[in-house]
Amino acid sequence: MFASNRERGFPCKVLLISKGTDSGQEADKVYYLSDLELLRQGWKLRAGSIFDPPLLSISINFIFYFAISWVAVSIIERIKRIYAKK
Repeated sequence: MFASNRERGFPCKVLLISKGTDSGQEADKVYYLSDLELLRQGWKLRAGSIFDPPLLSISINFIFYFAISWVAVSIIERIKRIYAKK
């Protein structure tokens, strides 16, 4: 028995595409097929997260990416200021 999963969302997963099968080739499809193709072939889509309301996971993901973006922009601005002085 093989089980394959593809999780979407980082750092908190929001969507899970999964399938249990007896074939290793069927389980390997998770590596090379798109999400839509997996769903067309009968894979199951589950929405959920470690938090009860999924909106909380989406919010945590948004805040995480916002913070990463803010740090990246701050670093780039600092580099621009350093080179502008030269």
